[in-house]
Amino acid sequence: WLLVEDLVDAPSACDVDPVRALEAKLTVERAVAGDVPALRALGVPERPPRAIAEEVAAAVAHDPDGEAIAGEARESARRLAKWPAALVHGDLVCVNAAMTDRGAVLRRWGRAHLGCALLDVVRLVADVVERGDAVLGIGLSRTYAERLDVVLPTEVLRGAEKLDRLARRYLE
Repeated sequence: WLLVEDLVDAPSACDVDPVRALEAKLTVERAVAGDVPALRALGVPERPPRAIAEEVAAAVAHDPDGEAIAGEARESARRLAKWPAALVHGDLVCVNAAMTDRGAVLRRWGRAHLGCALLDVVRLVADVVERGDAVLGIGLSRTYAERLDVVLPTEVLRGAEKLDRLARRYLE
């Protein structure tokens, strides 16, 4: 069976409260946390931070500043290396978090992979900030860490933000 829900006209969860989009992400992440081997077996690609850094490095190889950019990407990936692997949406922005009567629903999973889920969060934060809510946006990363009951060191968060910016600039 394939269940399809029409969410084309649904408002963004960010219009209600961006935390709702974050909660939907956490719900999915927790639901499949024990299924990483099964997800691998089903063909969900793996894309850890080091792979993203190498993609950035390849994309900037002929850029005059390519070596420095590649170094930044690799350093960011190194900072994220110990963050646990999880299911990553891959394009968690407000338009992909629809608000329904039952709560926020994440859509457009075409870029999903196993990797660093913190990259989803910093992508959502960047989108919320671009939409004009910097204060709420910046707090989403800490909210995510609190909900996972983990410490989010500043250097890890900065590494995720930098790798996300580089990936958006050079890979999209």
